[in-house]
Amino acid sequence: MPVSEETLERIQGYSIVRITETDGHGQPELETYALRHEAGGQLDEFADYLDAVKTLNRILFPLPGLPEVRLNKAG
Repeated sequence: MPVSEETLERIQGYSIVRITETDGHGQPELETYALRHEAGGQLDEFADYLDAVKTLNRILFPLPGLPEVRLNKAG
């Protein structure tokens, strides 16, 4: 399965990356979200974008984090 990655957010050296696996026809089969740091690589992977945001906000506390808003899914 081909895999593509797209950075959705960057803040304080951290990033949330959407990882999409597609089938042979280019249709998405699996979508996950990785939480990464520029110095340490990937910290964790989540099935839901909002879970990645909540974890990032806990890491950044007491600094301001990202708004906890769900992504709209194309359908």
